[in-house]
Amino acid sequence: MGERMVIKKTLSIIFFLILISTSFLSIAYNEKKLDSLYEYHTNYPGSTGDYAWLVSDMQNLNSSYPEIFELYTAQDKFGLPDVVHGSEVYKTWIIRITNESTGFNKPEVLFIGCHHGDEKVSVEAAYYLAEWLAEHYYNDEWIKYLVDHREIYIIPLANPYGWVHHQRYDENGIDMNRDYPYDPSSHIFSTIGARAIHELTKRHLFINTVSWHGGTEMIIYAWGCYAHTSNTESPDDIAFYNQGKYMSQYAGPYSGYYPWGRANDILYPCYGAYEDYAYAMSWDLPNADPNWPTNGCYSLTHCVEISSSKYPPESTLGGRADVYTPGGDEDGYVPKNIRLALLLIDIAQPYIRITNILPDEIYVGENITFEWKVMGALNTTETNILYGTDPNPIKNYTYSTPIQSGGTGWQNVTYYQSINLSQPGDYYFVVRAKVDQDMLQQNNPDPSIPPQSLYVNMRTNDSWNISNYNNTLEGRSEWYSEIIHIYVMSNEVKFNLSFSKGWNLITLPVENNYTASSLYADIPGCNIILSWNASIADFDLYAPGVPNDFVIENGTGYLIGVENDTFLNITGMPIESVNVPLYIGWNMLGWFNSTPTNASSLLNSIPECNIVLKWNNSKEDFDLYAPGVPNNFIIKQGDGFLVAVDEQSIWHG
Repeated sequence: MGERMVIKKTLSIIFFLILISTSFLSIAYNEKKLDSLYEYHTNYPGSTGDYAWLVSDMQNLNSSYPEIFELYTAQDKFGLPDVVHGSEVYKTWIIRITNESTGFNKPEVLFIGCHHGDEKVSVEAAYYLAEWLAEHYYNDEWIKYLVDHREIYIIPLANPYGWVHHQRYDENGIDMNRDYPYDPSSHIFSTIGARAIHELTKRHLFINTVSWHGGTEMIIYAWGCYAHTSNTESPDDIAFYNQGKYMSQYAGPYSGYYPWGRANDILYPCYGAYEDYAYAMSWDLPNADPNWPTNGCYSLTHCVEISSSKYPPESTLGGRADVYTPGGDEDGYVPKNIRLALLLIDIAQPYIRITNILPDEIYVGENITFEWKVMGALNTTETNILYGTDPNPIKNYTYSTPIQSGGTGWQNVTYYQSINLSQPGDYYFVVRAKVDQDMLQQNNPDPSIPPQSLYVNMRTNDSWNISNYNNTLEGRSEWYSEIIHIYVMSNEVKFNLSFSKGWNLITLPVENNYTASSLYADIPGCNIILSWNASIADFDLYAPGVPNDFVIENGTGYLIGVENDTFLNITGMPIESVNVPLYIGWNMLGWFNSTPTNASSLLNSIPECNIVLKWNNSKEDFDLYAPGVPNNFIIKQGDGFLVAVDEQSIWHG
């Protein structure tokens, strides 16, 4: 009980954080409508369903959102007869929601309301899911992602006659949810609604499916037929269990969390039911009627019993304000089941969301921190970053970060990784993930074969593929984010030192590894290098044949003798500061800063400095600055200079 209370208190926060952290925050397109309560498409508390009202609302959505919303009938699409009883004529309406401009052959999901006409709450869950998707497409980034990357099919009213007349059965007194050709009853496809669902199913590859009902509160799945009563574990039992668990959790606490399990274990078996048909008709052939072959039935299909009453009071339906806040004041059966449906739409295909803003450029040595969520799945088996200088790091990467594992965005898990690059250049990064590999686990399935569902195979089996009409799915065990390009800039600077024939007083203004001999070798026409040794007040000299190879120090000046005008190009890291001991008397320093200075500034910044000298090559003599001498010359980056001081100190530049 304590654990359930913790979940109840934190569920709305977790759900909200999932939406926020992936930038999936809904903004109301219409505040009045957002705050309005859901209502039945019926003359509540009477017993009839208002068919014209429901059709009008669907048509209004269709006309208001033509870019993403398609409405048609099974009669027009598949050539099925109308639902007719006396003067009453009804059609089977099908909603398709997707953005065709983002492509086709997307993961498909299906939601069905009202197999049983008296279970009126199921119609509202299905219709208001369609409304939420349509009306939030343009201002809710998560909904936009789902509609752009999924094909969502919704049949709000599978049994229109039964709904209008508040009866379980269709116009001919047939139970539509006993009318399918898997472990069949005495009738197969005697109802227009079941035939319509079959015609749709056999043309598609629905990964996740929900059939909404009412009369109890639970989530049930295969097995639920008499053919599998002795052993109720299906080949996809772990996947069913995991989906049911998170469907219950994210549906939320309203009226209690839904229990979940195999239909044969927690409810009862039946013949010819939709759920086992949609899951197993295409592969469990010994229990499938061969007169109705289909390649579309591999779906993880759940029967969601919404409420203990088939027609609960309208006040229990809830409101639009709390679709994203389970447990809120306007939570109810409709928001609860919209949340459940959004979970199933999301997990129809894995994807990775990088959740922080990454720079386009950085400097060598800077850390890049990646933050990401693994979405479209329930468990992260592995995730890490692949990167290198090839524009396609999926196929060609040089480096990979340590593998992490754990939850997904549906448990509000964010992964972090810092990367430090020591070499400049163009780098390309991709986040990789393997997901839901635990769903391959089995105990004692009936039949004893590997998982058969589209959901499991498409994310675990690299050699698997399936086609049905114009739909194709291929198995992948690894999923990738978008490729991120970051240019890593060098901190090194290039500097050109010019030398005039004769003597030159210079410094090297970048970090370097020179000695006198290597510097001598790199300067064309160099014949001598002098370094002033202030501690002994004399020069150290390097020239060929003189074995005095001293180190070239930062912040120190050097006299370079060259035979002709020449130059030296040097590349290195900028010098930030130096620590040059100053001795009483003369000291030879070098200006390494990119910003020029002048003689008076130097004199005033160095304790007890009384004179500054700079070599003037054109005059072959020093320029002098001292108090009272108006020759405040400029000292630029790369210039050496001499200072005379009356006390010891440390010069930092």
